[in-house]
Amino acid sequence: MRPHGKNGAHGPHVPAAPATRRPDSTAPVARPPLDVARLLAGRRILVTGATGFVGKVALSLLLDRYPGIGKVFVLVRPGTGGTPEARFFGKVVSGRPFDPLRARHGAGFDAFVHEKCVPIAGDVSAPLLGIPAADLARLEGLDLVLGSAGLVDFDPSLELALGVNVRGPRHALELCRRTGAALVHVSTCFVAGTGAGGLWAEAPSGG
Repeated sequence: MRPHGKNGAHGPHVPAAPATRRPDSTAPVARPPLDVARLLAGRRILVTGATGFVGKVALSLLLDRYPGIGKVFVLVRPGTGGTPEARFFGKVVSGRPFDPLRARHGAGFDAFVHEKCVPIAGDVSAPLLGIPAADLARLEGLDLVLGSAGLVDFDPSLELALGVNVRGPRHALELCRRTGAALVHVSTCFVAGTGAGGLWAEAPSGG
């Protein structure tokens, strides 16, 4: 039975809610621009391959463009050059890829690099990047692993190539799972400058 008048037998009349319109799923969603400086501010990251040319450039640009980064742990393979600190601060940061950063900071360059960078011993071909237990404890809560280590030779031994270019990224992933860090992997394949089209072996690359 239908109610009579404004207030029927079954109480006041309640108007039906207006139909809701489903949002258009095809409409683009506006997103704020990516603020890398804000994302990296205070973060703790580990960089592999920083003793190679590509890694040196990547590390120099990282420190130059995002000086608010927290700590950068730099993986240095043990060798005859002494401690990881001696090899990194004595040989790596003295290279030309760090010239722009050196020019920016002037006399404060050494202090800035020592404040931001922490060299640690390791080897990407070993499980957990070959990092000693004491240093692994320091990496708890790591935010990011930037993996730029890799062999770019065209004729290394198969075992060496597998150890660095195949097992290396897998070991970096193992470290990320242990520390909770994200992983950014820099591939060593097919880097041929800024040219377009085919690149023939006998032609200069120009890149």
